[in-house]
Amino acid sequence: MVNDLFLAIAAVLAGGIIAGGLFYVLGRRVERRVAEAAGRAAQQQAARFLEEGRREAEATKAAAVVAAKEEVIRARELWEKEAQRRRQDIERLERRVEERDAQLDRKQSAADRREQELPPIGFVELEDPETGEQVVVNTSDRAFRDGFIRHVQEARTDVERTFRKTKVDVIDVRTGQPYVEALMQFFQKRARRFR
Repeated sequence: MVNDLFLAIAAVLAGGIIAGGLFYVLGRRVERRVAEAAGRAAQQQAARFLEEGRREAEATKAAAVVAAKEEVIRARELWEKEAQRRRQDIERLERRVEERDAQLDRKQSAADRREQELPPIGFVELEDPETGEQVVVNTSDRAFRDGFIRHVQEARTDVERTFRKTKVDVIDVRTGQPYVEALMQFFQKRARRFR
């Protein structure tokens, strides 16, 4: 009986050692699986955090782009308003200049009439500066004066037409007027035209 007891104790001890070994191995496997599951959970959580961070960054970036575009639109609107105001100022000034130019043209055309008409003063000897040919004309004759006016107008029209066709600018310089003013007006008109 002692032997049986001893065998029973030895069997219980051997079973306990084997059970302890098995529990130790199983415990290690369970611990490893729990650690792996915790690692996967941590990776998934990290991936979620990264995705949320990426989404927030994209949202922030999109908001910044929208804000920048709105700022550009506001700046453009301000610029367009300023440009419109300046255009209106320039147009107003151009109208004033054109009105003044028209007044000067009316004054000049009055001077043209005096230069293009012959006064009825009787017989006058005229000399062609190119050929030296001399001619005596009666300026009191209405038909002669009308023919002279017609000739001057036709010559002027031909010259203007030729200049327009060849795109040549004309400076109208009159005798009895300072030529500097005519030149200044010509260059100012030309500068306005090429702006």
